[in-house]
Amino acid sequence: MSVASASSESDDYCSLGRDISWKAKDRLADKNGFRHNVYWVTGDLYRGYWSRNKKDGNGIHTYRNGDRYEGHWRNGKRDGQGTLWLAVNGKYQASYRGAWKNGKWHGKGTLYGENGEIYEGEFENGERCGTGKQTYWCEDLDTYEVYIGQWSHNKRNGNGILHMVNGDTYEGSYKDDMKEGKGVLYYKDNCSRYEGLWHADVPICGTYIRGDKNGMKALPLLEMKDSSSLAMDIVNECIEHLKKVNSDA
Repeated sequence: MSVASASSESDDYCSLGRDISWKAKDRLADKNGFRHNVYWVTGDLYRGYWSRNKKDGNGIHTYRNGDRYEGHWRNGKRDGQGTLWLAVNGKYQASYRGAWKNGKWHGKGTLYGENGEIYEGEFENGERCGTGKQTYWCEDLDTYEVYIGQWSHNKRNGNGILHMVNGDTYEGSYKDDMKEGKGVLYYKDNCSRYEGLWHADVPICGTYIRGDKNGMKALPLLEMKDSSSLAMDIVNECIEHLKKVNSDA
């Protein structure tokens, strides 16, 4: 998802003769307060408040490609509450709505993805960071998954809950968008659950608990051995079997 930059606008002036340029002339104008329409040679248009020749306060900036930002500015950059709209097939589609700082998403906001994904939560320096809720739409656009939990550097990191499209639910730890550490997977169909350790989205050691349809009873716990211990047991069994074969021979 591309976000139009507000930092490069001050250089979009062309020369007006040898001794003076549009940029120099604009500095002499020293825009302050509200201005109805200010145009750039690139085709951009801004309508709103200024301070010392920089966008400062509430205003609307329409970019050459049709995208538009409506909200607060500070020192020429998006800062405060605002909404970025993308021009799609002649219509406006929200891309981000919420808090900005120094031209980037920062604070609480809502991010809309190109494929229908929606993130509602906290941002830091232009990235999903903190606590947030992400909705992932499936290819059929009729079903979706929802993650609620902690984020860092645009990825699920920390504790969270994932409601999957098949009805199962995972609650536990994440690292770099994958299940990692302690977690519980609840199976919707047979009222069972797995509790244990995960690595790279795969269960490696834990307990499987199986319940009845009414959730009133549970079978005795079935302990899953550690993978390395299980492999060693198999090796030992093979050695004992070979010893027996050799002795019989």
